[in-house]
Amino acid sequence: MAADHEQVEEIMARSFNSNVHFHDIPDAILSSIFSLITDTRSRNAMSLVCLKWHLIERSTRTFLSLRGNIRDLFLLPTCFRAVTNLDLSLVSPWGSPILDSSPNTALLAQALHWTFPSVVTLTVYARNPSILKFLAPQWPHLRQVKLVRWHQRSSTTLGFDFLALFEHCHSLASLDLSHFYNWTEDLPPALEAYPSVAASLSHLNILNYTSAQGFRSHELLAITSACPNLREFLATCIFDHRYFGSVGDETLLSLATNCPRLSLLHLVDSSSMSAARGNPDNDGYTTEDARIRQNMLIEMFSALPLLEELVLDVCHNVRDTWVALEMLNSKCPRLKSLKLGQFHGVCKGIDARPDGIALCSRLESLSIKNCADLTDSGLISISLGCPRLTRFEVQGCKKITKLGDDKSSFYSEENLNRSENLMLQASQHRHLVAGVGADPR
Repeated sequence: MAADHEQVEEIMARSFNSNVHFHDIPDAILSSIFSLITDTRSRNAMSLVCLKWHLIERSTRTFLSLRGNIRDLFLLPTCFRAVTNLDLSLVSPWGSPILDSSPNTALLAQALHWTFPSVVTLTVYARNPSILKFLAPQWPHLRQVKLVRWHQRSSTTLGFDFLALFEHCHSLASLDLSHFYNWTEDLPPALEAYPSVAASLSHLNILNYTSAQGFRSHELLAITSACPNLREFLATCIFDHRYFGSVGDETLLSLATNCPRLSLLHLVDSSSMSAARGNPDNDGYTTEDARIRQNMLIEMFSALPLLEELVLDVCHNVRDTWVALEMLNSKCPRLKSLKLGQFHGVCKGIDARPDGIALCSRLESLSIKNCADLTDSGLISISLGCPRLTRFEVQGCKKITKLGDDKSSFYSEENLNRSENLMLQASQHRHLVAGVGADPR
């Protein structure tokens, strides 16, 4: 009887398998499966399987980057109605703006809206203010905008590049200007003119890769004062006190007070964006010290209790920082990622007791750049005191030797029972990169 029962089940299974096809899956479930796939190449390959898959892929795609001559309206794809993230920064011809002063400009802007009605994230090459003047009204519910411009700034009044965007997009939450060539004086008056838009911003990226200029102290304070609800703030600054409007510890404290909800703070000196490889014969100290005192650093950390990621690449000496870094562990309990540039005295490493940055036991990513007095014992102390590290990068710290590298690797592997390779380049420019806890496969 058991054998007969198994034979019946086998016959039923064969009959079921011969009649069921992948296309029998309901369209709603199939669409959900397609929507989970984000890789563009994979989606393009899936769309070539059959006409049904092609239609489902087009109807579920949420990101699209356009290339080609957008003035040829008949080439605009009309099947991507679900696109929410649209990239127009690569639209040619490169030599002229995407929207010019021709009679068809308004028609082209409306055609983009009709073709992509669901856009909430926009990347656009805004060569002149007229581009946003035509595009911003088409998508008034934009949440994230990235502006791109490598051309020279047009001769307009301060802040005019942003007025159309702020006038029509009142729900703006993220603004990325990292690849947008403009003057540092442009943004503050525009934010002050539209306080409701400034207050809605939670992410602001003004790390300027298009220029060697950095934001001055009064400009940073004006921006952060206008945007009190920022959670992520990235900026290029001037920490050299020999320049007018340089950023010092009072500016850092005021910035933290203006934006107490920050979870990511990324401040980089403008010289770091284009600095050449350092001289291997110097002692690791710069000629000038930054105007940053330890007690003010502690007050700054106290004002940012929600901080999770901190980058301070000052490019000028910040000395004897171990006390402030010990307080960082208690003042910012959520901190997981830390990157410091030109900070000295981060860890004394004199005895077995951890000190300085080695007390930040919750760190998962740590980068120390150009620390002139970090020694092998300090490196080992950090490895022992920060057991959760999955990435540990040390660059330009010349007192670290191959022996310290080996011992640090041993202790890290002993703590976590897993480690990726540590690499030490003992050439003219020392560079140590340690990845601890990552899967080597």
